Amino acid sequence: MKSGGAIWLSTPDMEKVAKSYVNHNNDDMVADRQKRLPNWTLNGLPNQHFMNDMFHQQLEHRNLFDFELLKWTLNQAGFNRVERSDEGSLLTAFPRIS
Repeated sequence: MKSGGAIWLSTPDMEKVAKSYVNHNNDDMVADRQKRLPNWTLNGLPNQHFMNDMFHQQLEHRNLFDFELLKWTLNQAGFNRVERSDEGSLLTAFPRIS
């Protein structure tokens, strides 16, 4: 990457999913996923299983991150300015990925 370049990353937020699990049994996360992907299902499993589905995703994900861990990892890789952004900002900047 050239100096001054930018990289946008999207990853499940371990902190957000953990809070949803503790406070709502992941009901809110499941409702959001079903709104985005109407054919998605947990195949009869309880909503608490959402955490496993989110992070394992057919073994596509290898690590769990919250913002602080991801920021530390990127700093170690040489990125010196790491900012948290919400999904809406990402989709506004890159509408083709929605």
